[in-house]
Amino acid sequence: MQATPPSQESSQQAAAQPAPEEQAPLPDVGQFTLVLRNGTRVEAVAFTRMKDRIVYITADGSHRTLAVADLDSAATVRVNEERGTPLQLPL
Repeated sequence: MQATPPSQESSQQAAAQPAPEEQAPLPDVGQFTLVLRNGTRVEAVAFTRMKDRIVYITADGSHRTLAVADLDSAATVRVNEERGTPLQLPL
C-alpha cells in the first residue's frame, strides 16, 4: 500500500468540501400569509417594504400593495411560525 503524499491529501480533502459559494440554495418555503388588522389574510410568494407600503407578489405573479399600517405584524409572525415559515418583522 502506498502512502498518499501530503500535498495530494489536502487537495483531495478540499475537493470534498463545497466552497462557500457552492452551498445549497435556500429551500422554497411556499407562500407567506400577511394578516391585516381587519382579519383578512393575504397569501404572498414574496414581499418587501417600500416606505409606508408593503409590496407583495401573489402566486399568480400579480404585484399588489397594502399600507404598512394595515398589517397586523404580531398575527402575521404567529401565523407564519405556526406554518413553519418564520418571518422577521418589522421590515
